[in-house]
Amino acid sequence: MKRFLISALTALVAVTAFAAPPDEPLYSSENGTFTFDLFSHLGYGYHAVKSDAFKASHSGEFFFNIVKFGLYPTEHLGFELGGDFEVNFVRSKKTFFGLDSKNLIQVVDFNTFEIGKTLEKPRGGFSFLTANFPLMVKGIFNSVEVGVGAEASLNFLGETNLRYEVGNTRTQKQQSDAQVNLFSYGLIATLSYDGLGLYFKYYPKGSKVLPDGSVDLNYVTVGAAFDF
Repeated sequence: MKRFLISALTALVAVTAFAAPPDEPLYSSENGTFTFDLFSHLGYGYHAVKSDAFKASHSGEFFFNIVKFGLYPTEHLGFELGGDFEVNFVRSKKTFFGLDSKNLIQVVDFNTFEIGKTLEKPRGGFSFLTANFPLMVKGIFNSVEVGVGAEASLNFLGETNLRYEVGNTRTQKQQSDAQVNLFSYGLIATLSYDGLGLYFKYYPKGSKVLPDGSVDLNYVTVGAAFDF
C-alpha cells in the first residue's frame, strides 16, 4: 500500500501543478457547449464486497479525477467522459491472502506465516490501482446534477498485505506483483449539488476484477465526491 500511496501523491502533485480549469466553456454555440477540466474532483467510497471465499471487514476506494470532457447539446442535458486515478483496498479480520505460484491472489492458512504463536489484531487484505474512464449522461437543473452511465477500468499493481501483533511486536508482510485483470467494467450513478456529490457503483462478478483462479470478487460502492 505504501508504494500505492506514493504513486497517488506523486500524480496528485503533478496534476495540481499544471491544472488550470477554465472558468468558461472552451466552445459554445447554438449547437451546444464543450468543456474541458483538469483535476476537477476527488472522492472516497465504501465497497460492500460479496465473495464466496471470504468476508470483508472494511474495503473501499480513494480516487481523484485527472481529466474530464463535457458535451452539452442543451442547457439541461449533456455527456461527460472522465479519467480517474484510483486506489482500491479490501480488508478482512478473519481471512488472509497470499500469492500462489502464478501470482494469483488466494486465501491462505494463517499458520503458513506463524506457527505456535498467539496472534493479536490480525488483518489480511489486498490492494490494486485502477485507471477509470466513466462515460455519463447528465441532467442539470440549476445547481443539481444527476448522472447515469458505465465505467471502464484498467487495473494494475496488485499486492497482498498481512498485519498482526505477537506480544509487543507488530509485523507486516506484503507480496507485490499480484495479478489483476487488465480490464473490468461497472455501472455508475451520481447525484450532486453545488460541488458536493454522492455516487453509486456496481462491479458485477462477470466484470472479473481478479483473474480466474483468484478469489471471486464483486462489489457495490457508495461514496462521496467533492468538486474544486
